[in-house]
Amino acid sequence: MRESDQEHWLTYAELGQLLGISSAAARMHAKRRGWPRRSPNMIGDRARVLVPADATVQPRSALFDERASHVITRDQGEPNGPDQANVRPIEQAITALSEALAAERVRVTRAEQRIDELLTDLTDARAAERISADSAAALRHELGLLRARPWWRRWLFR
Repeated sequence: MRESDQEHWLTYAELGQLLGISSAAARMHAKRRGWPRRSPNMIGDRARVLVPADATVQPRSALFDERASHVITRDQGEPNGPDQANVRPIEQAITALSEALAAERVRVTRAEQRIDELLTDLTDARAAERISADSAAALRHELGLLRARPWWRRWLFR
């Protein structure tokens, strides 16, 4: 298969520069058009595609400029044009979400207060437990001392 003189093997970066697009866009463009591709034989070498002479692409900036000028001329007289159609539902959704957020903040504040109360109660309960444990230990010690005395002293010196 003989290549024509007008067709060139280019890397994706070179093709992107030629067409005014990025190298990734050039790769997708070549893939969509089904242009032949040469895989490199060496590591680090770049793949090349056979670009026909009549290959052209309109860059996105030109498409955007064309659409923007069309929208500006069409909507100049309408302050609430088609791009404003979803504003009201979005504002309502934002309001609803803001209210839900405020309610959740109140709930979180109450939960934090309840946690603080429970921590205070827990601290008090631990202190009471330590006091009762100390009292129980003192009573056990006193009982041990009383049992260590002879039986006749227990009867006589109560």
